[in-house]
Amino acid sequence: GTQVAPRPHKGQNEAVSIEHKLNKSIMTSTQKSGWALKSHRGKSFCKRQEKRFFVVEGNFVSYYKNGNKSNRTGKFDMRTIVSLSCPESGEHVGCHVLIKLQSKTIAVKFEDDYGGWMACFCSAVALECIKTPSLEQYHSADLHASFRGKPGSNISATSSLGTTATPRPAEPEPPEPVST
Repeated sequence: GTQVAPRPHKGQNEAVSIEHKLNKSIMTSTQKSGWALKSHRGKSFCKRQEKRFFVVEGNFVSYYKNGNKSNRTGKFDMRTIVSLSCPESGEHVGCHVLIKLQSKTIAVKFEDDYGGWMACFCSAVALECIKTPSLEQYHSADLHASFRGKPGSNISATSSLGTTATPRPAEPEPPEPVST
């Protein structure tokens, strides 16, 4: 018979490879694209999903019926995300992330590179917007800063409570004392 090389012990290099994959995908995740299933027009994820090609360009997410980006069916600005969660029960169970925007809720299940997509979405928002503790590991402060440095990142964002958060202007430097 043929000899088969022994397989490495399960978990032996798992932590290293997961961290490597996460770091690799974090480096490029303000620009990302790929296929996902999403809830249809606010309906339950359990009842109806549609396959869409998602494209992240900085703070902006667009999704299309096809991979050549000719038929956009929706878009949103990640700065308008109110919360991210991973429902374990209810009408959206089975999705990877439930994205609550000011105006709508979108349930999404990614076809591949789960870690890269989660790093992208979880790092685009402030840590306090992440409502499922297991998703917090995907938030990167460095990537969050990259998203905040993208064009349009200083626009006002209105929360679901109706308050407006505007970036504070830098404090003026006090004048140098004049020696006499």
